[in-house]
Amino acid sequence: AANFSNYSAWHYRSSLLPNIYPGPRQGTVREDVLLEEYSLVQNATFTDPGDQSAWFYHRWLTGREKPALDFLLFYVSREASQVIVNFTRQISLADTEINMTMNGALLSISWKAPCQSLCSPLWYAHLPEGSLHGNCIFKVMVKTKDNECASADLPLARGQQESKVAGNIPRNHLFSCELSAARTCVLEKELKTCRELHDLEPHNKWPLLTCVLLMRALDGSRFRMDIKKFLAKLTAVDPMRRNYYSDLNSKFAAESVIEQLNEDDTAADFSGLSLTSICHTNHLALLHEIDISKNQIKSLQPLGCLLSIRKIVLDDNCVERCDGLGSLLMLTCLSLRNNKIEDKDCLFVLKTCPSLTELNLDE
Repeated sequence: AANFSNYSAWHYRSSLLPNIYPGPRQGTVREDVLLEEYSLVQNATFTDPGDQSAWFYHRWLTGREKPALDFLLFYVSREASQVIVNFTRQISLADTEINMTMNGALLSISWKAPCQSLCSPLWYAHLPEGSLHGNCIFKVMVKTKDNECASADLPLARGQQESKVAGNIPRNHLFSCELSAARTCVLEKELKTCRELHDLEPHNKWPLLTCVLLMRALDGSRFRMDIKKFLAKLTAVDPMRRNYYSDLNSKFAAESVIEQLNEDDTAADFSGLSLTSICHTNHLALLHEIDISKNQIKSLQPLGCLLSIRKIVLDDNCVERCDGLGSLLMLTCLSLRNNKIEDKDCLFVLKTCPSLTELNLDE
């Protein structure tokens, strides 16, 4: 922060460009202008590789644009009398309306987010008991205070126990932008440049971190091993932020597993991935079984999104408490062997799991 003028200049560019050269969506920048900015910031990073203000601006340029509001999942279960919706971004009921109709009639239902969150991409509601008879056609409409709208329709045929519709975003683009040919070409050149700068400055964390972010933006699966290698280097050259790099590695590893799941998969394996946390669990709301054993998981709070889960394996982790599992009404089996749970008070929240019949704690 020694050179405040640089920070100020880059900050103003990030604030002014979306207004002067607006892109197709609010808050974005026209692509031709964005590509020119890469050339400008590249000069700055080569002139003074240690000036972090230019690297911060570079990160803003490569950052993912705020996605348009849309549905990733709309699901109704006759057995559970439950509806689940998952959106492309977090919403809050304080500034967003969610309305649902069944056969054209508005339903009076109370929407909730997992773990009583006020802001979440995942929301669910219990439908009136006995209301799901015969053929049903559901429609959900969501509208923000900025008048951004999205809607989805879902039929549930007589005798059908559940129905769902997935969004329009391909699974391999859930966590990355679908880049144009021009932007892909520029980012590949940026990656080559950052690699060259890393060769010149092997102990500078900024080229390393920028390489990781560029590889993830271009194709996380293609660069998976390189990303892992660069994160290991980052931990060595910047040990004070090793937990951040561990969490970043966990995030990318979880994204890779989720992207490879098929639409109808009901089980997922996250075991042995060196995870310090598990991210994006809103995409796992329909799983029945999940294996997260042999990691370094401490917090179970994100698992509150597993609304349909029956079995969770968490053996060989660092779990101390079970907070986050209390809303899992269908959970029947939980394995917590070889963790750090010291007394029964840490298990108290499990009393609110009405279906839980098997709990494994032996080491």
